[in-house]
Amino acid sequence: MALGDWGSRGAEEAEEAEEAGVQGRIAITHYSLLITHYSLLITHYSLLITK
Repeated sequence: MALGDWGSRGAEEAEEAEEAGVQGRIAITHYSLLITHYSLLITHYSLLITK
């Protein structure tokens, strides 16, 4: 590996880390929306039962 290759390797690793961060944020958002979805369903049916 030549000395000049280290710069491009660092850029690739930074890009991969950024992509992993984006994927993590997408996963968190996805699960947050799922929790909200099911919470709203539970609330909806609870209100129907109490009426």
